[in-house]
Amino acid sequence: LLSILTFSLCYHVYKNLTLRHLLFCPSASLVSMFPPLSKIFVGDLIYLRCDPSGSTVKWYIKEDKSSGNKIFKIALASRSDSGDYYCEDNGQKSDNLTIDVLEYVPSASLTIKTGQPVMQPGASIILQLQADESLYGWKCYVYRGGDKVKKIVLRLKNNQTNTHLFEPRPLNVTETIFWCNNTQNQRSNQVTVRISENQVALEAYSLPAVKGEALTLKCLAWGTDQIREAVFYENDKVLQTGSSNTYKIPNMAVSNKARYKCRATFVYPGYTAGPPDKVESEDQDIYVHGIHTPLTLFAVLSGERYLQCSCEQCSSDPFCRYQYYRKVGQEWGPTESSEYSITPEESGTYACRAVWKNWRSSLNKPQDTSTLLVLFLVVAACLVVIIILAFAYFRYKRRNATGG
Repeated sequence: LLSILTFSLCYHVYKNLTLRHLLFCPSASLVSMFPPLSKIFVGDLIYLRCDPSGSTVKWYIKEDKSSGNKIFKIALASRSDSGDYYCEDNGQKSDNLTIDVLEYVPSASLTIKTGQPVMQPGASIILQLQADESLYGWKCYVYRGGDKVKKIVLRLKNNQTNTHLFEPRPLNVTETIFWCNNTQNQRSNQVTVRISENQVALEAYSLPAVKGEALTLKCLAWGTDQIREAVFYENDKVLQTGSSNTYKIPNMAVSNKARYKCRATFVYPGYTAGPPDKVESEDQDIYVHGIHTPLTLFAVLSGERYLQCSCEQCSSDPFCRYQYYRKVGQEWGPTESSEYSITPEESGTYACRAVWKNWRSSLNKPQDTSTLLVLFLVVAACLVVIIILAFAYFRYKRRNATGG
């Protein structure tokens, strides 16, 4: 009976390490994941912790051994990070922790509406949560290190809204991770915000970075706009040096997944003499989201113009549907229709994605419908010209035949 009780206790504390684990299961190590995510998507930041641990811990990642301390960091999760993880301390090995990184996009989008991924201590940010459907039942969470996760209750104006802005408490720890999920086991992407006392910060527009779309980096100096020179780096390699404090990547690719930073040479207002300040920003990890499934948006011309979304995997999957979006300003807003094809009621830039219950594909390459009408008119005009020329040709041939 004692053995059964001890086993039951050890199994319970496997998921929640407590003092009892140290008392009753002193020889067992345990791998815990922070923040505790129900699903792991590409680009997530996670920490694996080995408890209890001494000065040296051996980590085993997919059978490859790696020495280090009790914390193992996965900065930007990718499919290659999937596998079994366990640790060894004082000759005692933990059980496996299996990680499966999903090559999809979460069901909701969490973005920084006001602020940047690197802020000064005590600063505040405003976050925006957006889903294709109602946010009723959604909650957000914040992880500031250690063992604790705090809940952020969303005060929705109504149960039908699909977009919500909220302001967490001021930033006072080195790294803060935000994410949201709902009662249907759906979640959003993470937003990671770090603080730095550096006078220079690297801003990125728009995050998350998406394969095929542009990303603009901007080097800023707090308290002044008088930047004389800016240097941009990718993995410590110089990308651009010059008087411009912006750098644009016109077409993001998977190879652009990297650490970015900048160095600014600047002066403050009222500067009169002395050398200008030269300061580097903190590194910023940027992951490029790609499209997991081959997804194509066709601009179809017929009696009327309409858009058609096509995905080979979805054609045979009864649990897959399509969702269309129209770009309003710098944001994508879902349309009411989720059919295979749509006829846009107004011109603009549209995109689509494949949607499953707990994840989505990335947005496909956008299609500007304002060009469709022009293209349709050009095609129609060409057809009219061809018909007129054909009619004139046959009439000419008939007259010649009659005259002969």
